[in-house]
Amino acid sequence: MENNKLGTPKYSFIDDNVEVNARANCIAEIVKLKDKRIMTAFSFLKNESINRILDIGCQSGDFLSLFGSDVEKHGVDFIPRNVIEGIHFHQHDVSNGLQFPSNFFDAIFAGEIIEHLIDTGFFLKECKRVLKSGGVLVLTTPNLASWGNIIQALRGKQLILVDYKAGQNGHVRYYTPQTIKSHLIETGFILEKLKTVKFDFYSPSLIGKVVKFLTMVLSKLIFMNNKGFSIVVKARKP
Repeated sequence: MENNKLGTPKYSFIDDNVEVNARANCIAEIVKLKDKRIMTAFSFLKNESINRILDIGCQSGDFLSLFGSDVEKHGVDFIPRNVIEGIHFHQHDVSNGLQFPSNFFDAIFAGEIIEHLIDTGFFLKECKRVLKSGGVLVLTTPNLASWGNIIQALRGKQLILVDYKAGQNGHVRYYTPQTIKSHLIETGFILEKLKTVKFDFYSPSLIGKVVKFLTMVLSKLIFMNNKGFSIVVKARKP
């Protein structure tokens, strides 16, 4: 994502000359995308028996607030945060490990975290270590094989959220649905659910209308599924 002179996000995979109103709609869809991610992740956890949960990259604790007062909530972030009352906040860099005892949590949520870490294998092993047997990990990450990136590749453009210099999104690792499945299984998790969440904005230009039509048609094909913007996956520690 890059910024235009008005300071509002402009996605080059939509159009190189998106009008101001269209950009505003794009921003609204980004907010909706985050909500879809969160609610999909919550749907993967809501029927689990959870006494203690960890949110990695918790920010203010909005995700943890979806759980009842009977759940012990812990949040981690690398900078100080003013979190919602009732959340135990811990400040540390998760790339150095999780500062919790082994077999401590019933569930872990890591939303848009793994793509920022160099040693993703170590991170997944640490999540597995601090989970109880039978505990679940739910994580989200951008989908390298999304429709947006397929279109970018066809247009010869830079892939979405794939950084090529410092000071962009801070992404250093990139996943498709298949690679995140494989990585979790290699770490010893049992994969239970995977879904992609789509980004619903298309430019009102002719190319945007063509792209919208093609994605609607191709999404009906079985081998073309899981092409949404973000991956949401659930895995269980044996």
